[in-house]
Amino acid sequence: MATFEMTIQKMYILIALVDFMKLLDITPDGYIGHSVGELGCAYMDGCFTAEETLLAAYYRGLASNETELIPGYMAAIRSFQFMCNSNTICMQLCLFCCSLTCACGSTYSSDILSKDFCLGYKDVKDLCPSEIDVACHNSSSSSTISGPEEIVKTFVKQLQKENIFARAVNVANIAYHSRYIRPAAPKLLEYLKKLVTDPKPRSSKWISSSVPESEWETPLAKYSSAEYHTNNLLSPVLFEESTKCIPNNAIVIEIAPHGLLQAIIKKSFALNGHHIPLALRGHPNSTEFLLAAVGKLYMAGLLPKVSNLYPPVQYPVSRGTAIALISRDMEPRGPF
Repeated sequence: MATFEMTIQKMYILIALVDFMKLLDITPDGYIGHSVGELGCAYMDGCFTAEETLLAAYYRGLASNETELIPGYMAAIRSFQFMCNSNTICMQLCLFCCSLTCACGSTYSSDILSKDFCLGYKDVKDLCPSEIDVACHNSSSSSTISGPEEIVKTFVKQLQKENIFARAVNVANIAYHSRYIRPAAPKLLEYLKKLVTDPKPRSSKWISSSVPESEWETPLAKYSSAEYHTNNLLSPVLFEESTKCIPNNAIVIEIAPHGLLQAIIKKSFALNGHHIPLALRGHPNSTEFLLAAVGKLYMAGLLPKVSNLYPPVQYPVSRGTAIALISRDMEPRGPF
């Protein structure tokens, strides 16, 4: 069950991982946030400080808690190809680095996913009862629905009887990214306007997943403003649409406390791209997993500045001091 406190904790981790990428001198060609993960985009883009990012996440939860809302539920709907054991709705930030110079705009290959297994937005929207909204367009084979608790639970059972993978998720009893969260908008907007007094323009690297591409030139989409982040709470997550801007041969780095999007991303870019999560839920050693991810970045063709992870050596050093093997480009070599 997702809670207010868990969201704040996850945002701490997201900020730390963004800082870690900056420390390694990994400069992305673009970034996409899933749901509240767009706050991570604001931090990556320099629109928010770390403090502002945390406060924005805090106010998002506070406004939801202080507003009288109907008991809501969400549910993950996907093909059996994307089954996982997670009971968490995503809060992700994806960076991508082009391994070759090429323009954005690549689409999912029709050969990757069979239409017989597709359960994306276009498939689910016609199945849902009128009281349920499609909250997240995750991919052509995965989506998230949102609505009143009992109606969502009943619909999930119906889908399961029809051998469609569906799992109900209690996200603090709130139906995020649906019409039922709208009553919280005025309070969230009020809080964010006090926090974001001088909105900064969003760079072209930040690909919006809360505003449709047809509206990217509107005033709402151009700034990391209180209005933009309030709209993020209310609007469906257009992750499938926004990831079409990622070149098919890109190196996609997933920044989040868990690697929930790896099945979707791996399948979508199975032909040429790389997907590298920096954390994995349930892994026994998060530090080991993170450092192994740095090694994968190197193997994929990036040049993480690993020397920045170590304190600088003060010369001269005494005899017997152990030193690492240093290559000509002054980067340590060896296992990460």
